Amino acid sequence: MSDTDVDDDHGSSYVITEEVIQYLPQEWQDTFYARAEEGRCVLEAADKELKQLSRLSLSFYHVTVLKHIRDRLAAYRFKADMIAFLELDMLMTAFVATYARLHTGGSGSGCARDALPELLRSAHEEIIDMRNKRYAEGPPVSHPA
Repeated sequence: MSDTDVDDDHGSSYVITEEVIQYLPQEWQDTFYARAEEGRCVLEAADKELKQLSRLSLSFYHVTVLKHIRDRLAAYRFKADMIAFLELDMLMTAFVATYARLHTGGSGSGCARDALPELLRSAHEEIIDMRNKRYAEGPPVSHPA
């Protein structure tokens, strides 16, 4: 664009910092502050929905990981050796830990048990119980007397 071209500013927007507003005419200041307050009210009204949307978006990662683990478990074929046992244990540990993180709010992604459909709640309780018994509490340790 050259200096002789006419720049059409129709529809353009400008950024005015709060420090600059004090130098504007009072009626403009009042308009800016009223518009800012309206914006705060709109955001406040939508705050709950925005937080839920944020939690949902943060849960996508956990759901993707769970799907990957599910696919690996579905493809798993039993072998009677230690490597296969350790692979299965690793997948189960990863699944249970990721599932619990998803439902307990790890990374800000939690959802309440009541948000689950009634049909899934018993499976949910089973997974959480498994996590609590096997992973959260840890295996029983015997100490020499």
